Amino acid sequence: MSGAVDQAGLAQVQELVLELLEELDRVCRAHGLRYHLAYGTLLGAVREQRIIPWDVDADVWVAGEELPRLVEVLGAELGPAYELLTPQTHDDYEYLFPRLVRRGVHHVYLRVDLFPLDPAPRARWARWLYIRVAHLLGRMWFVRRADTSVRRHYSTRKRGVARLLGAVSRLVPERLLLAAFQRWRRLGSASSGLLVSSCGCYKDREYVDRESFLRPGTARLGHRELPAPEPAADVLRGIYGRWEVPVSEDRQRAELVPATRDFVTPLREQGVIA
Repeated sequence: MSGAVDQAGLAQVQELVLELLEELDRVCRAHGLRYHLAYGTLLGAVREQRIIPWDVDADVWVAGEELPRLVEVLGAELGPAYELLTPQTHDDYEYLFPRLVRRGVHHVYLRVDLFPLDPAPRARWARWLYIRVAHLLGRMWFVRRADTSVRRHYSTRKRGVARLLGAVSRLVPERLLLAAFQRWRRLGSASSGLLVSSCGCYKDREYVDRESFLRPGTARLGHRELPAPEPAADVLRGIYGRWEVPVSEDRQRAELVPATRDFVTPLREQGVIA
């Protein structure tokens, strides 16, 4: 795959992402709020003790029942350089989960995503249906609000399709769509023993063992020790399969080139990184 890889720029972006995580950790610890490293951020911490080389964001899971308080506390306690985006507070924000960002930088380029974990339905067929409806609602919300102009990786065709679907989605009143999603999140049962991220993209692999989030665990990310599910290996195996195996050099380059082009370059052009 042709294209430049800017390792120094990627390192600068990742340091800014770690600063976002540190701010989240500071506020959560001060107020006794729970969160855990998630998805690729968790994988990088467990396998490599760092952010995966091509990752330019971070993901965490938060307890669904604590989400309203978490949003309130972060809104009041974040430092002046940071901001929390939610679908209720920002009319131009296109996701149904909160996102921690740096003020003055578009959230597409620099962020920590906060994915709520809620009790899952008990029946297998209900879990199959639940995650697909949740995914559909999330896509409907995205296409109605997304600014495709800031997404450099979108082709002309993809931009056109997103705009067309957005026009269709806007036939549904926004408040009804948001209410439907919030109600859908409450359909699970604690007796299932499982939690589910209704905003994730892994569909049937979004279900995780509730017990993994009740035990105190940590994982090292650089010089930082941050909360993680326990045992993290079991959670990662359920999402990624053979997560322990590093990807090939060709695959790494296939990820590093677009990370440079679509994230590092815009941030350098905006003066966010040197």
